[in-house]
Amino acid sequence: MPGPAARPRIPPAAWFIAAIGLMIALDAAAPGWRWLARPWTLTGVAVVGAGVVLHVAATNTFRRHRTTAAALARPVALVADGPFRASRNPMYLGGLLMLLGLGLLLGSVTPLLVVPFWMVLMQAAYIRREETLLAGTFGEAYETYRARVRRWL
Repeated sequence: MPGPAARPRIPPAAWFIAAIGLMIALDAAAPGWRWLARPWTLTGVAVVGAGVVLHVAATNTFRRHRTTAAALARPVALVADGPFRASRNPMYLGGLLMLLGLGLLLGSVTPLLVVPFWMVLMQAAYIRREETLLAGTFGEAYETYRARVRRWL
């Protein structure tokens, strides 16, 4: 089970902000093929909005259960309602939607290359460790939840 020494030093939110910065920098410096033109790029607003709504709903669900939303912090409750009925990781899924929405808003190819790298990083550095922590903390209850609910969707 991961202890404090096993925690990544950089929180997921910092990686998310870095991904946004990199996407904007790539669009400015090396946009590549512009695959989406205005006004179609504005569809990204809806996708970003959906990501924000999902992230806020997941955060509020943690608060309602009086447990932590912090990555790799020890939870006091296994949360399986709200958006956690459809995804074991709705906060990361919300972040993914926000990044995809930004990619749509920018309308060029190269910023979208950041998204799969961000997903792989979240999976390797946080999600797998969080699942190990949850399994160690909640045992069979978590394994039942894990068998019932998919990781992303």
